[in-house]
Amino acid sequence: MLLEAREVQACGGGRPGIVPLLLSIAKATRSLNTIALRDIGLAPGQDRLIEALDPEDPMPGGVLASEIGVRPSTVSKMLDRLEREGFVQRINSKCDSRVTLVALTPKGVRMQEKIRDAWRWMSEDLVKAVPDDEVTGFATGLTSACAVLQRRIGRLR
Repeated sequence: MLLEAREVQACGGGRPGIVPLLLSIAKATRSLNTIALRDIGLAPGQDRLIEALDPEDPMPGGVLASEIGVRPSTVSKMLDRLEREGFVQRINSKCDSRVTLVALTPKGVRMQEKIRDAWRWMSEDLVKAVPDDEVTGFATGLTSACAVLQRRIGRLR
């Protein structure tokens, strides 16, 4: 499928380098994700936090922050909201009373499935636009770009 000139321009094409294209992809993905999350009653970022939790293994808030790439204070604010909604609960560690763990509630486990459904819908919709013989290369290229960016961020922080 050929893109029209206007679509290529809107997606960062025709400019030097890959960064404008990645920024356009990130913006469009974030917008679509925001719409999908709104439909299930979540705000952006809450999906990543809920999805990072293992229903069988509560996690310290600091580890959770590192896992999703945000500051502990950000996780704390997100947890306040998600706890009020009944998706997570904070519990004291049995091993160390100074440590607070974050656990999914049954409602949170159900929300994980809704999040996965939303992400699956977004993925399937995007993959439809990529020719079958290019899907693996497309995913590999995005994974490589993500790894490079995460390494760079880690060095700069």
